[in-house]
Amino acid sequence: YAITARHVFSGTPDVKTVVIVNSKGGGVTELPILGEWHHHPDPKVDVSATPVKYDPSMDVSAFDIEDCFDESHSPENIGLGDEVFFAGLFTPAPGISRITPIVRHGNLAMLPCEQIQTAEGYADVYLIEARSIGGISGSPVFVRETLALPVSRDGGEKCIMQGIGKFKLLGIVQGHWDVDESMINQAYISHARRGVNLGIAKVIPAKKIIETINGPGLRALREEELRRFGTVGSLD
Repeated sequence: YAITARHVFSGTPDVKTVVIVNSKGGGVTELPILGEWHHHPDPKVDVSATPVKYDPSMDVSAFDIEDCFDESHSPENIGLGDEVFFAGLFTPAPGISRITPIVRHGNLAMLPCEQIQTAEGYADVYLIEARSIGGISGSPVFVRETLALPVSRDGGEKCIMQGIGKFKLLGIVQGHWDVDESMINQAYISHARRGVNLGIAKVIPAKKIIETINGPGLRALREEELRRFGTVGSLD
């Protein structure tokens, strides 16, 4: 499936949607979309997905459902402060003969236990310390675990050595907070459509992607195909 943020379709209801990817060996090509875009059953969840056809001549890859982050079950102990990184389109320099992505990074800043108030209303989102920009919405966000290993210094002193471990799909970028420059130092601020980027980006949790893929529309299409192979199931 191709996944993106639902709001990227806003304002262009009658425009054909295409997914452009790099071809192996050079150039770009269109990734075939198999049907319509399906949205999350909850209209407040900013996720859309569509089945796509894989072609080995395309320079694309997929991410396994098993490698999605779930804060309720995280044996890697991924948490606040861990590194995040995400690739997206830098619209001032998107590339001509090939799509050239930009990679940004930051840290996992908040795993809220309740919905967060955003300009679009209350929503289930993670917060990351990173600057989101136009063209980044819908980009996959990965979080990397921090490994902590007990070691001893030459003098015998015990300490902890930290390193980086495996990474998981945290979710997709929804956007960021802008605030009027005159209010940036106030304790309480209101959302602004244009203003200073606070450096805090909103990430739609990976579990919302799974819920979208397991929604009624895509489930029905998948089950129809799976019957051809003698099995029916969901992507859990």
